Amino acid sequence: MRALTRSLLVLLSLTNLPALAQTLYQVEVVLFSQSGSPLYSAPMPDYRWADDAVWADRDNNADVRPVSEPLLRMTSEASRLQQNGNTILLHQAWVQPADGSLQVALASGDPLDEVFPVQALVRLQRDRFIELDATFWRNHINRADRNLAASEHLRDQRRMRLDEVHYLDHQSIGALVRVSRR
Repeated sequence: MRALTRSLLVLLSLTNLPALAQTLYQVEVVLFSQSGSPLYSAPMPDYRWADDAVWADRDNNADVRPVSEPLLRMTSEASRLQQNGNTILLHQAWVQPADGSLQVALASGDPLDEVFPVQALVRLQRDRFIELDATFWRNHINRADRNLAASEHLRDQRRMRLDEVHYLDHQSIGALVRVSRR
């Protein structure tokens, strides 16, 4: 009986090895408004935009962990953007596996009915390449009337090279994204 129990324990521990060997990636995002560009309004985000997502800045999931500010890798890029007259709307990083079923939510500012002034959904997947699927919103909230006056929307899907800064372009907002092995 003891031999059977030990064998089962060994077998169970071996089935968990792929989870332990899973590669983790640090994802860092800088979303900014481009200086001097006009507002390009897009459809408003759904109020349930983050229902199926895991939050990057909350300790709510073992697969996604926030990265503290001293460990950010794109601070010089963010500083250059500000020096060129751009406004940094969101600068955040987290660690996650490249799991296509995992969607990560980011937000900045005080929400109005679950809609934040800045919000994003990011999905990272690894097949032969690292693939990014990112959606960003900049929402202009009229607090006096308690409504959304306008919303800007940036959506991009692309293959990423590790440790390179990728620029996602839109008429009035832009994003820098970097994915690195952790």
